[in-house]
Amino acid sequence: MGKQVVGQPRYLKEVNQNIIDRLIIDKGPLTKPQIAALTGLSLPTVNKIVDLLEAENKVRSIGMTGSGVGRRAQLYQTNEDSGNVLTVYISQGTMTCCVVNMVGVVIYRFSINISGDKDPLETLLSALERMNQNCVAPAVAIGIGIPGVVDEKGVVSCIPSIPQWEGLCLKGELDKRFTIPSYVENNAKLTAIGFYNTQLKPKYRDVVYLHIGQGISSGIILDTKLYKGFSCFAGELGYMVLDDHRGRNEKGVGYLEQSLSQLIQDYRSEQHPVTAAHIRENLLDCLAKVIVNYICVLNPEAVVLRGSILTGDFLEELRNKILCFVPERCMPRLMIDASEFSSIKGIVAACRQFISPSLGLVEDGTI
Repeated sequence: MGKQVVGQPRYLKEVNQNIIDRLIIDKGPLTKPQIAALTGLSLPTVNKIVDLLEAENKVRSIGMTGSGVGRRAQLYQTNEDSGNVLTVYISQGTMTCCVVNMVGVVIYRFSINISGDKDPLETLLSALERMNQNCVAPAVAIGIGIPGVVDEKGVVSCIPSIPQWEGLCLKGELDKRFTIPSYVENNAKLTAIGFYNTQLKPKYRDVVYLHIGQGISSGIILDTKLYKGFSCFAGELGYMVLDDHRGRNEKGVGYLEQSLSQLIQDYRSEQHPVTAAHIRENLLDCLAKVIVNYICVLNPEAVVLRGSILTGDFLEELRNKILCFVPERCMPRLMIDASEFSSIKGIVAACRQFISPSLGLVEDGTI
């Protein structure tokens, strides 16, 4: 795993237990010798910790390796039914609610439209109660992805689509109602985590994820970790300045997001082929400039795009426009995320990290 963990003995056991638990989740099934080799921990230490995890129902044995006459070893994988995570992903006026097991399989799912007159907080709390009643294992965490900025304390800002939550400590509201840990984060950042963990890790270390919907948002992965900036504002592309030097408008929305939203809306509704082609060209120009800025500042290895307007042809045209501004050797790989569950997998991954805080003591991004 790279680095040896040094610290107080009373912390080391918990740290090592979380490392092994996470490793089995990410790479299992594994044998005890394989775990020892991957972590650098001694085999006696691994034996004790895996036995403890098995006794706590967090991992389970699924049989022995191989079928020959040589020495065989027990295989262990995560016990998917050791707990459920209550996940909510909010985007474009819809609250998608899923009960998910510990390996990311959806157990129960429903959606709610929140663009009406109902109190969105009460709608969220009621949805969580409904999910809790439909768990097949004890609920161990709550994860919420929202279309806004979330600071380290769980306070929400820059969320024009749900103005009632501006300045609200959403995590605090969840903690008042539920006894299990809760985690609140920007929805695009969580989706970036989900896609990166399942599709790009460990091949890439620096990735930008762009979600193009009614506007534009992003998640930034630097050195395998989510980058948020000092005020958790990193990736709020809607406020990026391209050609327009005005500030944000009276609704608190950046002009780039407002312009992109209008272009996307016009492109989807335009019936005349010549006009639609012109709008498409403007949309490509705008996105190319955004990605060029990211390349100049971050030089990512890959840029992932998500959105219903995206196709293979669109991506190739976008690549050609970007190459007008940057050298080809600096060009990141462009790809589309068409997966339905990147957001849910990101929420589950973030919750696993959140409910195992001692993992934060380990500074090796390969864990």
